[in-house]
Amino acid sequence: MKLISITIIFIYAVGVESVQEDSSGYETNVKTEALNCPHTSDTCEQETFEVQCMGKGNVTVPCTNSWPPATGGENIKPKEFCLLPTGLPLMRRCNYNESNCTVQWQDMDFKKVKCLSDVKQNIITNDLLQMFEVLKGSMEIDDDYRVNVTGELVQLLAKREALRVPADFELTADILKLITQNARNHSLVPKVLRIMNLLMESNDNVIRSSQKLGTINRLLKITEDFYDDMISVMYDCIENTNGYRHYLGNLMSIFYINPACTSKSGIAVYSGSSKALSPPFYAVSTNDYIRYLEKDWEGVFSEPHLKAAVIFTPELRLQVKKFEGRDKILRISMYKKSRLFVNANFSKFIPDCIVFRISSPGFSDNQKYPLAELLLTSLKKSTLPAKCSYWDYRRWHLDINDWEMDNKTKCTSYYLPSFISMITVRRNASQSIDVLPLLTTSDEDDIDVNSIVACILSLFGLLCIFITSLIFKEWRLQFSNKLLLNICLVLTLLMIYFLVINVPSLREAVQDLDNLHRCKIMGVLLHYSILVFMLWMLFVAVLQYYRYASVFGSQPHKRFVMRCAMAAWVLPMIATGLVLYLDSQSYTSFVERGIDKHVLCCPAGLSWYLAVLLPFCLVLCADFCIFVYIICQINSSLSRFHQTQEREDVIRQVRQSICLVFILSITWIFGILGHMYDYGIFSRIFCLTSSLQGVFLFVYFVIFDKIARDSWLAYIFHCCRSNRNSMERISLPQRGDDIIMKNAM
Repeated sequence: MKLISITIIFIYAVGVESVQEDSSGYETNVKTEALNCPHTSDTCEQETFEVQCMGKGNVTVPCTNSWPPATGGENIKPKEFCLLPTGLPLMRRCNYNESNCTVQWQDMDFKKVKCLSDVKQNIITNDLLQMFEVLKGSMEIDDDYRVNVTGELVQLLAKREALRVPADFELTADILKLITQNARNHSLVPKVLRIMNLLMESNDNVIRSSQKLGTINRLLKITEDFYDDMISVMYDCIENTNGYRHYLGNLMSIFYINPACTSKSGIAVYSGSSKALSPPFYAVSTNDYIRYLEKDWEGVFSEPHLKAAVIFTPELRLQVKKFEGRDKILRISMYKKSRLFVNANFSKFIPDCIVFRISSPGFSDNQKYPLAELLLTSLKKSTLPAKCSYWDYRRWHLDINDWEMDNKTKCTSYYLPSFISMITVRRNASQSIDVLPLLTTSDEDDIDVNSIVACILSLFGLLCIFITSLIFKEWRLQFSNKLLLNICLVLTLLMIYFLVINVPSLREAVQDLDNLHRCKIMGVLLHYSILVFMLWMLFVAVLQYYRYASVFGSQPHKRFVMRCAMAAWVLPMIATGLVLYLDSQSYTSFVERGIDKHVLCCPAGLSWYLAVLLPFCLVLCADFCIFVYIICQINSSLSRFHQTQEREDVIRQVRQSICLVFILSITWIFGILGHMYDYGIFSRIFCLTSSLQGVFLFVYFVIFDKIARDSWLAYIFHCCRSNRNSMERISLPQRGDDIIMKNAM
């Protein structure tokens, strides 16, 4: 090894480490001593400050906030959370001033600070902040509450459409700190692991910015301490007969081994096909597998597709077996996201392979004998030197023995707990530049122009259908068109509703989310209209069944449409009334939880499944079965028609009915998918198709319908001819008056 020249720097805080570099570029630790500074204070006092708060329409108003007291070296958030346009939370450090032996706040120009209060982009920061505030205000956090909160946190972080920002990492760390304190419920382990895996899927720029805040290291410390506290999951050999347990994730996995119950002493990680592995093995991800190792390295070096391996030494296993109580457990964390372990301000040292954390919670000391051995393989081909190193939550250290064999590096560790990996040294590493998305505030007139235009076009199409029915009595009296008119009436109500909620000024006037009673009324009306709409979809299919399946070519009873209308407009009142009476809060549950400021007032929870989703699925299945049966009947009955025109009329009418049900149902399929799964594409398709339904119906059932088209052409021709005749009658007297005037002159 090279000799390391060390320069001692004395600063105030006892035990604070000063970072120096040796000639090879690796960082080393230097313990410092305290200066003799009498009457020093290690606390920054509370301080009030003023910033600019930006709301809707970029309206800026001054806001007063305050910094709570902080100890030296602490980086804290203000009393009122402030989200910056870069997605970073506003934070400030309490620094030590060497010149006068005091601590003081970091200098900051608050005149340039802008806090966003209403963000236009799709982010989950406000939801995380609300979750943290509720959690912080809870008097008692029991195990069931912890499990529920972590489940909600997983759902938030799993939103693929949401834009991840550094503030999400900071708030998630705050939430996890409260959840994991004094936690003893083992069911939290996979949920916390899932949260870390979701965070590690974030953009590298966001992770790097979070590192500069110290958030990543805080997250690692919180979660690793929690995993260590959960060792009791492996304490009892009777309940855990195999002596090991693991929790697997795409980017991070954790493993528990009890030496008193098993001969397993470590794990090996492989890539490629699982056919080359000797069982048993476990799939970590699509192309990664792990298996547990026995007491030594026998056969491991020569195994194909080996990426990495960890094995605890016999000396450590023997020592751990002697522990009393619940501490005789060995634990391994495996991180495949090396970006978490890079110093944000000094990026010369880059992990070149999987990062492992090895620990035994009851064993925390450095020893003269080896505690663990690791076999590491570089994931990238590089000519740069790679060394075994360990991470102390801030920087990498070259204090681990290593040697190479068959393109693999074997590392020996004398430290527990420790993060270990191979580090590549970049001699001329440039300072990384973070490229973060700039957040903007919501426009005061943020109108979905496409939806408004589509609604207007749909209403225009529906209006044309109503005009057609008023002018042409023969067309209006057809059975199929009577059903069509009722459907158009329901669609008109829905289109007016969608038009109102897409215009902010109208939405605020009609659907006031601060007034839950008004929101409940709007939710009931929307629920009722949807149920009426579904019933008319069913009656369209039932009508065609009577005409072409029950008795081929027969006409339904004259009062069929009247009965359908009474059922379609009355039955939904019963279903809506039951929901309103039994579970009225379901109409406002989204609003009360504050999930989305512009959310629709509609049923949620069990009422959503029983009063919306179930009827829709039943109607859709019934329509599908009826039309399949009708098509089969028609195929077997068309031979009865000797005239081609009759055959074409039957096919045309059935095709129109199928098209009608398809257009109406496919729209609501996307609407339900958008409601159940938070994917923006489903919601956009639903808005577009539902808004254009009136146009589709007018084009298909009026313009493409020969009877309606011929009636309109005849009507237009008649009107033009009448106008021409009237113009001729008016022009004749005018010519006579002209002659009389000329004679008079």
